[in-house]
This record gives sequence, C-alpha cells and structure tokens, in this order.
Amino acid sequence: MSLGKTAAGISAVVPADCDAVKFKQDNCGLKMQVQPSSSMAPTVRERELIARQAYRADETPQRGDIILFDAKTAYSDKPVTYVKRLIGLPGETVELKGGVVFVDGRAFSQAATGQSFEVLGGGAARVLTETTPEGRRYSIGMTEKPSTVETDDAGPFHVPQGHYFVLGDNRHNSADSRYPDQLGDNGFVPVKSVTGRLVAVVTSKDVERSGLVVE
Repeated sequence: MSLGKTAAGISAVVPADCDAVKFKQDNCGLKMQVQPSSSMAPTVRERELIARQAYRADETPQRGDIILFDAKTAYSDKPVTYVKRLIGLPGETVELKGGVVFVDGRAFSQAATGQSFEVLGGGAARVLTETTPEGRRYSIGMTEKPSTVETDDAGPFHVPQGHYFVLGDNRHNSADSRYPDQLGDNGFVPVKSVTGRLVAVVTSKDVERSGLVVE
C-alpha cells in the first residue's frame, strides 16, 4: 500500500511526459533528500524522505512555497541545506506580533484546527491553519509558550532586494529569518541560493503520509 501511495504522489508532481526511462535517468527532475529536523512540522516530519523540484526558468518562488536553499550557519563553515516556508519577498517588511505574521502591515490569519502533535523535549504543539493575504493556506504548529520573546514578537525585518524571509512551520522550534545570527545572510535567504521547492513526501514511517503532495 505504501508503494502505491508513493507512486501516486510522485506521478502527481512530475512532468506529463515523465516515463520509466526518464525517471530512471534523473527522477524526472526530482531530487530526493531526508528532512533533517522537525522545524517544518506538522507539514513535514523529521526523517521523512522528501522530493524537491527546481523552479522552471519562467517561474519565481511565491509566498507560501516551501523552498530549499543552501546557507552557511553559525555552526558550520560548509553550506547546509534548509527547508523553510517563504514568507517575505524582496522589498517587503515582515513583523511578528504575538505569533501573528504581518507583511507590509497585512496580517496572516490563523485558525485553530483542534489537532496537535508532540514536540521535541515533550509537550505538544497546537496545529493552526495560517492563511496569507493572497489566500494561500497551510498548517503551522504553536506550543503553549515560545522559548524566547523574539520567537513570537520579532522585527520589523526589511527584506533586501535579491533575498527572501523564511519561517519554519513549527514556529516555536525553528532556526529561521527571525534569528540573523543563525541563518544565511543576516537571516535572509539569497535568491540565488534557492535550489527548488518541496513538492511531496516520498516515504514516511506513517504510511498514510507516503506520497503526500505538498501544496
């Protein structure tokens, strides 16, 4: 059953002309990697095998996309591949107030789902549906209390040209653009470092999540 679900998910995100020969050659443009952390829960769980798809020449990343990018960190001289949600575009101003995201003064709405998931170190995070001003919807996780004040109240951040502002969906457990000393170029992600977007969970310990197409 898991193999069938995986195949169905992959077939939904590859080009229409993808066949067995092309898939054997280069996975029809998909690149696979293991999700390294729980920072994107509940959307992507730690240790799940995920599929990345490069943007076409005529495409640009959009707010709400889950992008993959390579960035240097305070912990390593070598670039590390990150998986984060694109929140702020070049030239925009991003701010968090009480855990609510604002871009150029426009708030992202949040609605409770009644669901939760376990977090690292014990406890649980509530699952909320976050909606961008453009209407893009996705799930995020929020624990009862953030680890630091800056987690829920941060900014304003003025996104430089040629850069993006990113957040993890697991809002209280993610190293992202809120922390300039931990990620990339003063916390911002250079456009040129983006290698693609997350399109699917290929395999997971939770069989029901294998083949999950990520919007």
